[in-house]
Amino acid sequence: MIDSRLLVPVIVLVLLYAIGIAAYTHLEGWSVIDTVYFLTVTFTTVGYGDMIPQTPLGRLLMVFFCWSGVAVAIYTFGIISGIIKQNKQINRERIDRLKNRISSNPFSSRRKDYHDK
Repeated sequence: MIDSRLLVPVIVLVLLYAIGIAAYTHLEGWSVIDTVYFLTVTFTTVGYGDMIPQTPLGRLLMVFFCWSGVAVAIYTFGIISGIIKQNKQINRERIDRLKNRISSNPFSSRRKDYHDK
């Protein structure tokens, strides 16, 4: 299940794609698939250069999409790293509780003595 903290960046990303699809299919005459490809390459800063907007407004929108795509990516990676850090801490606490439970088990020392003989 997706963490609720990722809801905002996912919604922003969907909105950016929707705006981009509407704009580039109209301004540049690109297909939806071509536009999704272009936006993905732009958002991830790969920038192959095989598709370039030809209209001035299309180029201006590309600047907007470059900045917004990178911003959403940085924000999303920050959230994901926070989730990983939180999960790591939770798992560390679980391991410590299990270690304490095992060490306080009165039968654990007897089993060790039995196996040592």
